[in-house]
Amino acid sequence: MNSNCRFAAALAALIAAAGVARAEENTGPVVEYICDAANGRLVVEYIGDAKRIKEKRPNRWKPDTLIRMDPRNPNHVAGVITVRRNCRLADGVYTFALSGAPNNPNLQGRCGAEISGRVVITRNRATIVNARLDGDCHSEDPIVTKITVTAGKTEPEIIRTHKDQF
Repeated sequence: MNSNCRFAAALAALIAAAGVARAEENTGPVVEYICDAANGRLVVEYIGDAKRIKEKRPNRWKPDTLIRMDPRNPNHVAGVITVRRNCRLADGVYTFALSGAPNNPNLQGRCGAEISGRVVITRNRATIVNARLDGDCHSEDPIVTKITVTAGKTEPEIIRTHKDQF
């Protein structure tokens, strides 16, 4: 194989790899927020199913987009971005906040490439939920896949799933 053929093969491999990376970026887990005032519920879902991720809906975010990178060091997370929504239910106004939650601010460090989300739900300044959706990348901690806050109930319903089933 001459050098032109090797170069062409290497270039094709790089282009293919870049396409795979873009496809993975478009299919990462999303967090969906639903304020269902008619049924007295605030629902947060952490969705990993590729078919459901592709559905276009309002109030959906990819946790890995909720970080700010250090402009001087592209491998370091400088901070997190938080989105907030208010949901008026029969017993008051709930505030939903979702922030990026990097495992390690050094993306080249242990678990650095793993970015989860942190959900905080409050009512009358009292915290009802403060949950990181994924555990440490080396642990067997279950993943929080659904949080339901129902008007009039004292405790939220939190559903957790094993990593292998997410």
